[in-house]
Amino acid sequence: MSSGTGWVVRAIAAAVEQVVRYREQAERNAALGEIRALVVAPDFAPQAKVLAEARGVECIVLDVPRLLSEAGPDELTLFG
Repeated sequence: MSSGTGWVVRAIAAAVEQVVRYREQAERNAALGEIRALVVAPDFAPQAKVLAEARGVECIVLDVPRLLSEAGPDELTLFG
């Protein structure tokens, strides 16, 4: 899927593996309670979907054009 900048953005298996490692680290801290693992991307490689399902990671498809049209690019920040 094109991000509108000419780049194709797609989650791959490595992204899923990284999230699994983060979850494993977080699970070591019992004070955090239940931990959910998510990968959010405009598109997912088939291998990433299969691996995510096998590892209990949720795949969430991000509709970038819709997000930009509803929020506006100036309103979207990673850190407020």
